[in-house]
This record gives sequence, structure tokens and C-alpha cells, in this order.
Amino acid sequence: MRVLLYEEKRGITMEFKHCGAKARFEDVEDIHLSAAYRRYNSQLFDGLLSSNVKVRWAELIGPRGFFEVNGWLPNVDPSEPYLFIDSRLKCLYPRTSNLVDLVLLHEMCHFRARNHDEAFVVEMLTALERASWEPLVTKCVPIPIEEIMSKRS
Repeated sequence: MRVLLYEEKRGITMEFKHCGAKARFEDVEDIHLSAAYRRYNSQLFDGLLSSNVKVRWAELIGPRGFFEVNGWLPNVDPSEPYLFIDSRLKCLYPRTSNLVDLVLLHEMCHFRARNHDEAFVVEMLTALERASWEPLVTKCVPIPIEEIMSKRS
């Protein structure tokens, strides 16, 4: 994957040549996001995810000039991966953290399951179950949760 990284007046832009997407961000740590990442890694993933992850607020720009997602894990590079949360959600955090925490947790699951397939759903539901958040997603899954959860290894 070819990635261009360049500085602009408004911060750093990371551009992904294969898909035309960009993340514009300031490489500044948000202590609340970083603490949430460490807490979820420890409690929900048994500390098995990378500890080098830089969680950053970013303006996410898709190839059509906008991005349809609220978070993005552009590259699972274990040396120094970035995990981006859409900066439009920043006004909610940390005061009203549920949505941002769900987006963060969703992106963390991509370290284990890159695509939005059955393996990803299992990872996400496992994490939600460990966090006691299952009621938030019960009506969002088109097949019974019990059926998906029974496939966990």
C-alpha cells in the first residue's frame, strides 16, 4: 500500500494512493482517546493489540471529497499504526462518549479482522459482550446473536 505523508498548514495529511482516501490530522494525543484505547485493549482484548497505536482525531476525506465512516484503521502496521476517529465527533467526547467509544472499539476489532465479514462480527460481538454492551447492538444484527456467538472458536 503506497502512503504519502505530508505536512500542511492545517496539520499532517496521510494520503492512500490505492483508494484516494485522505486523513488530515494534527499528530497530537488526546489523553481520553488514548486512555480508552489502552483500557479496551487490556479489558476486552487481553492486551494483545499493539501498544504503539496512535489514536487521533482526523478529518477523513474519501475519494469523492467526503468520508462515509466515523473511524478508520488505514494500515495495520505493527510498528506505528494510526487509528483515526472522525473529528466531527469530537464535540461529543468525552462528555457523551458512547458513540465515540463504539467507533473506537469497532476500529480496534479491525486489528483482528480486517474486513466487515463474519469474523469481524464475531470480534465485535465478543468485545461488546465482554464490555456488557450487547443490548446496544441486539437489533442491528440481521441474524440471531446466539447463532453468530456459537461460531466463536
